[in-house]
Amino acid sequence: MFLFKKQRQILIIKALILISVTNSSAQEKQEAFVLNMAYTADIGRNFYGGISQNNAFLGNIDLTLNLDAEKARLWKGGTFFLYLLNNHGNSLSQYVGDLQGVDNIETTTKSKLYQFWYQHQYKNWTFTIGQHDLNSVFCNTTYGSTFINSSFGIQPDISANVPLSIFPTASLGFIASYQFNNTFKITAAIYDGTPEAPTSNPSFINWNLSKEEGVLSIVELQINNEHATHASTYKIGAWNHTSDSHYGMYVIGDQKLWAPENNSYQGLACFSQIGISPKKDCDIDFYSSFGLHYTGLFNKDDQIGIAFAHASIRLSENLTTQNEYPSENVIELTYQLQLSKHISIQPDIQYVLSPGGNNTRDNALVGILRTVWSF
Repeated sequence: MFLFKKQRQILIIKALILISVTNSSAQEKQEAFVLNMAYTADIGRNFYGGISQNNAFLGNIDLTLNLDAEKARLWKGGTFFLYLLNNHGNSLSQYVGDLQGVDNIETTTKSKLYQFWYQHQYKNWTFTIGQHDLNSVFCNTTYGSTFINSSFGIQPDISANVPLSIFPTASLGFIASYQFNNTFKITAAIYDGTPEAPTSNPSFINWNLSKEEGVLSIVELQINNEHATHASTYKIGAWNHTSDSHYGMYVIGDQKLWAPENNSYQGLACFSQIGISPKKDCDIDFYSSFGLHYTGLFNKDDQIGIAFAHASIRLSENLTTQNEYPSENVIELTYQLQLSKHISIQPDIQYVLSPGGNNTRDNALVGILRTVWSF
């Protein structure tokens, strides 16, 4: 079976599932171990424009295990996290020719140990160390996460310019966070600067630090407003990569615009991302986005949204003004329908203007149908 080629990974996953099934009653009582599994299947097609018209299928398996040290009667404030990941299928962007990534689960076929870290909470402090996904803490937007285009998950003014500890390859990181009060929180981290899986062990832990690979440092200030119907979160961040001296800044905002009385979950909201990476050899020097998001249109958990992303491409010596535009723009319309507690479907349409910044390619019309099974 091609989903899990490594025999040892099959054994690990089977063991975790067996533990979950045989000890389900104990887990419900103490909740020390929490096992979750999800399968995401995307069927996509480039209907028009881009490089060529063709279909693609992408699959993603997520298996996570949380261990609460206090509930397991070990010590207070500790959490262990294990994340196994499998990806399979083919590429949709190869037919579109875009830079930002029309599908956020697209990568090469592989099974791997994606994340493995320990987190400890002490008073207002939270510390995390291990193989960790930067985007799970930094540079994310609540309402933008519904969309399928990769730019609404991690901004390309960062991800396109420097190697990052993000999907599909995480690296060693140390994260420290301090919660001042309900309004202000600051988080800083340092990561291995080149999160590439070692050739000797490409599917498991990659902790190989060196001066040549450098480090990625990042800091983010978060400002929260917990108003019942107009809640908001704003983030201001800065980052630096030592090996090539790339750096940048960003601002992200999630704002609830309207909600039913005393309902902070449903209603209309908006989000925006702005980022700059001013160094001359960066591929994308400026990025901005804006989106509208509505929860509960027909059912309480349904989500619908429309969003626009703009990535400014810095012209290099290899690009000529005759063949290249200085930007790529994306418009996405999506609707996530929660069929049951465990199943959702999400039809998605994207219109990519100047795919790859190349004016020899027609604007591309892309359709994706996403189905998610969670257990």
